[in-house]
Amino acid sequence: ASPGHFVGYEASPNQTPCPPGTYNPDQGATSQSACLQTPTGTYAPGGSPTPLLASPGHFVDQDNSTGQTPCPPGTYNPDSGSTSLTDCLPSPPGTYVEEAGSATFLLCPGGTFSAVQSAMSNEICEPTPPGSYSPPGSVSHTLCSPGEFQPSYGQESCLLADIGNFSENYGS
Repeated sequence: ASPGHFVGYEASPNQTPCPPGTYNPDQGATSQSACLQTPTGTYAPGGSPTPLLASPGHFVDQDNSTGQTPCPPGTYNPDSGSTSLTDCLPSPPGTYVEEAGSATFLLCPGGTFSAVQSAMSNEICEPTPPGSYSPPGSVSHTLCSPGEFQPSYGQESCLLADIGNFSENYGS
């Protein structure tokens, strides 16, 4: 029998796959008892020669698992082989995670900011007010320095005061 399978009786025309949630790394298995349970952090569809690690953005919290569980929106997990929902990290302020099963977070766009953790949408990213700017992934807006200004909402940078004009205060 091939790895991931067994042949339980003589003159068998077919091999039998190990059941889902088990695996068999050896060749020539003669019974289902050769199929081993997958450990926590791994899973196996039927006929698997090896257990599969939980993918980034997912976890497997039980032995003998046939699949993996995605991290919920608002969380992410960059690691393989995770064993618990607690391995799903909250998206930090200035970021968001829209999809279940994410391995990374997305930055709030430039010209916006957010102090909210575990955000599930970029709708939580607030536009930067006039007199300030926010690069992508900002937790708060930053006031324009003296000599700079910004008359518009939602900007990534400030403008330099033109020759013949000046801006002496922060937040102009």
